[in-house]
Amino acid sequence: MDNKDLPLLFSCGYSEQEALFSEEYLDRINQEFMKMGLRGVSLIMTSGDYGAGCQRSKFSPYFPASSPYVTSVGATQIQQHTERAFYISGGGFSDRFRSPSYQQDAVSRYLKHGTLPNEDYFNSRGRGFPDVSALGDNFVVRVNGDWEYRVFSTSAATVTIAGIFSLLNDKRVMKGTKQFGFLNPLLYKHSDVFRDIRVGHNTGCFGTAFSAREGWDPVTGLGVPLFIQMTDKLV
Repeated sequence: MDNKDLPLLFSCGYSEQEALFSEEYLDRINQEFMKMGLRGVSLIMTSGDYGAGCQRSKFSPYFPASSPYVTSVGATQIQQHTERAFYISGGGFSDRFRSPSYQQDAVSRYLKHGTLPNEDYFNSRGRGFPDVSALGDNFVVRVNGDWEYRVFSTSAATVTIAGIFSLLNDKRVMKGTKQFGFLNPLLYKHSDVFRDIRVGHNTGCFGTAFSAREGWDPVTGLGVPLFIQMTDKLV
């Protein structure tokens, strides 16, 4: 595509276990994601609906959520008037990609102070995901002309995040500011524009996998966007 034809943002609700792809494939696709970010396109990907995953008694991270060049989205739900991590929310640590520099401080704090699963279950040096989260439960959607109620998925959370950053991109363009492009380095520098989710967990091979806590965590990421704060600081 010519630059004039490129979208400012692309979202995707697809995810699959990293272990099902060859290293060559993962590396090649990852390079293409990096190129898209450099061309000014924000890539927003679901973290998956299977918690931390499981294969051969280890957590099994999902791709493309695990790519360090996409913004991965987890899901929350509301129970008893409290927004908490949704147990289906994909999240964990990549077995293929190392933790990128933009998130190392945040991930390190979680690993030092979080309640962690057995260290044999995951790669603590891998890229941590998701990066952010949004409500992914009790969505109302229209399918083939009919209303469907109580839809749930991280894909629903992903399009919500995509909508938020599309609006912010519009504000930047109208202001004469360049579009976001690759989001993550900016987001990890401004964690105060998110509402931190500190309760709940996702599931894995043996029940509870990773728990939400103060700061970044591998279930809800940095948290849920606060649109007004984002407008003030990111636009």
